[in-house]
Amino acid sequence: MKKKLVALWLLLSLVAGLLPPAAHADVLKEGLPEVAGASYVVMDGDSHEVLFGKKYDQTFDPQSLVQMMTAVLIIEKGNLKDTVTAPEMPAAINSGNTVFLRKNEEFKLSRLLEAILVYNANDAAYAAAVHIGGSEEKFLAMMNARAKELGMNSTEFKSVYGGAKGQKSTAHDMALLAAKASSLKKYVEYTLKPTMNWNGEMFAHDNIPNANGFQQIMEDGIGLKLSNEKGSKEDKLHLAASYTHGGRTVIAVVAGAESEAGLYVDIENLLTFGMENTKSMKLISKDTPLATLTLAGDQKLRVAAQKDVSVTTVSSNSLRPDVATVLNKIDLPIKKGDVVGEAKVGEGSKATGVPLVALDDVKKPFDWWKCLAIVLLLALLALVIIRLYALSRRRPKSPHQGKKRRPPTRALKSAQAPKASLPHNPSQGSDRGRRGLEDRVRKEQNRRTTYTIHREYPGDDR
Repeated sequence: MKKKLVALWLLLSLVAGLLPPAAHADVLKEGLPEVAGASYVVMDGDSHEVLFGKKYDQTFDPQSLVQMMTAVLIIEKGNLKDTVTAPEMPAAINSGNTVFLRKNEEFKLSRLLEAILVYNANDAAYAAAVHIGGSEEKFLAMMNARAKELGMNSTEFKSVYGGAKGQKSTAHDMALLAAKASSLKKYVEYTLKPTMNWNGEMFAHDNIPNANGFQQIMEDGIGLKLSNEKGSKEDKLHLAASYTHGGRTVIAVVAGAESEAGLYVDIENLLTFGMENTKSMKLISKDTPLATLTLAGDQKLRVAAQKDVSVTTVSSNSLRPDVATVLNKIDLPIKKGDVVGEAKVGEGSKATGVPLVALDDVKKPFDWWKCLAIVLLLALLALVIIRLYALSRRRPKSPHQGKKRRPPTRALKSAQAPKASLPHNPSQGSDRGRRGLEDRVRKEQNRRTTYTIHREYPGDDR
């Protein structure tokens, strides 16, 4: 029975893995622009909500689009002032654009980032990755870990610069990465450069044009990364771009386009349509108090959302979703930044939660009753000690109590002085002595008897 359950579980897991990802709730579904590409998506750059798209969960080889992640990690993890020594380059580097770096050639990391974002230079991406990660394999691990953090659950990187067997992503995942890239000031600064100069040992050229020409097509549009996929029949193009207007950013990614000119037109139409037909409503601002609580000791605690919360809807919608705050049981003390509850946006199963954090430090109030009880207990203990001491003072003491006993003087002297030999008794062991003693005793008895007789007969003249 147990084996059957295990087999059933494995079968269900396999079927679940083969099913397509859950569909996203698109904001726009009608009157969408025509796009000459295998898949595409338009996304709000702040809320990451899908505005509309086509087959955007379908996997493809992103090719040079992976350089977006390489550049993002260079900015996040690297020091652009570092001097990078070029390593030995793999042969596959030459399948795309390069600046022909020689082994041990030195460049600032900022110059390599410029070559990546302006010219799609494969060797610049490889040299920067090895410098930051220590090896291509370690940097790839960083790339895939960062992808998971960004929610790119259908992406697997196998190269730091371009195509590789088994590499995959989706238009939706690339849009998440593009949204992150568009938020980095240094990334946008280099991407918008129309040309760059390069002065290397093997390659030197001025005014090298930007490999991504989308900036020249759409005002306020940013071509974040363009990739040419070399196919067996014809080349396929992928493009990630953004459009910022009125403080709002919209992201678009098209995969599998056939011509560069048509791709630029399609991307412009997608970004414009998404911006004009949707709007973003900011419901919660980070660090802006949502509630103020009064706690023990009249202490005030302000709570705010941990991050900004926005929702995207069609332009004609004037309804704002409900925002409710749910607080946890609060135990003092509380430190600034502690999670104290949750803000829920929306209703029912569609509601999303955002952690609420404390904006203030709140101390545990002083417990006067507890302090008074401790003082009384100490006072009682002191009285008991004093009483016991007084009783011990009244108790009579023996003569030797508290004194060290000393041996008698005689004993001390006898212990200290050597024993003297006893004097010889002249009467001991001598007949003459004994007879003399007996004579003395008889004389003393006779004397006493005579005295007694005289006392009894005083008139007798004898």
